[in-house]
Amino acid sequence: TKLRFYLSLYLSRAGVRNGRFTELSGRLESPDAYGSKGRRVFFWTPSATAGARVIVHDVLPGIISKVNDLGLDWEVSAGATVPDGKLDDLICFKAVPDADQRTRSGRVVMLICDQADAYWPHLSSYDALVATSSHPFAQLVALRNPNTFYIGESEPPELVDAGVDLLKDIDFTPRRHLVWHGGAYSLGALRDLQPVLSKMDFGSDAALRIVSGTGPERSEQWGRLKVDYIPWAVESLQRVAATARLGLVPARPSLKNSWLKPASRVRRLFGMGVPAIGDGRVPDVKKFMEHFDGPLAANTTQWASTIKQLWNSPETLANLAKAGHEVVKEHYTTRRTAVQWLNFLRQG
Repeated sequence: TKLRFYLSLYLSRAGVRNGRFTELSGRLESPDAYGSKGRRVFFWTPSATAGARVIVHDVLPGIISKVNDLGLDWEVSAGATVPDGKLDDLICFKAVPDADQRTRSGRVVMLICDQADAYWPHLSSYDALVATSSHPFAQLVALRNPNTFYIGESEPPELVDAGVDLLKDIDFTPRRHLVWHGGAYSLGALRDLQPVLSKMDFGSDAALRIVSGTGPERSEQWGRLKVDYIPWAVESLQRVAATARLGLVPARPSLKNSWLKPASRVRRLFGMGVPAIGDGRVPDVKKFMEHFDGPLAANTTQWASTIKQLWNSPETLANLAKAGHEVVKEHYTTRRTAVQWLNFLRQG
């Protein structure tokens, strides 16, 4: 199974063999377009992961709000346990239902953002797949199921609104810190930049602030650069964003961890009002940055030169922050994602 997955991945990356998917519209239709019959929809999230929070639970309030605005007779909910009774749609976030759950559901859907290798044998057994992350990821999983749809990942409105407040004070000169955020498994890509960062002069009051994990706060030195480790929480990231001059988001080098990945960590920083350098090897990052000619780096030399150029250009950073934030606000909020879900559900 692993061999078949990786063979498909390499063929997909080479453009030799790709599946087709449907990208769902973010345009809200008239109430009649969504039908008059009642509908019971359940998003099954058996594990309380960061992915479940971002992809399901952050979006769910927007879906319910749109359902109510349209006056639809739909019951939409989410949780760790599949409820009793009949369901019109069982949407499984990286989960495999048993025979009884399948029998009680009119349509069984796999919602998947990563770990396609782990679920590769099961993907063909669903009535439909909804892929997030990126177009390359959707193309890959569509090889296993021709009824594949794409809904990109997005940011909650309250976070984007916080970015609006932060960008009211557009002077980046007082901001003296670098920021990185993400899971501990991604830290290796940042550590690959340690030789570069440790030799650069960011000023005596500068620090690299790493928002990740659950351990206690601690600090260390990378040459002249102080590095602070801060446990991950949305509130912590917002606090760090308020003093951040520049974000760094390098990707891990393997195809599974670069080619398929979303621009979510770069996009979140811009959504919060922090300009960031993205990894030029990640198609979804490039797609996001193309909206406003955002900064990219694909190797150590490019990272070093781009960091140095931007760090000493507060005006350029301010312009990038404003431009990137506008793109997030227009194209990448959960308000749009909620409408995309309604447009998927009405097809069932």
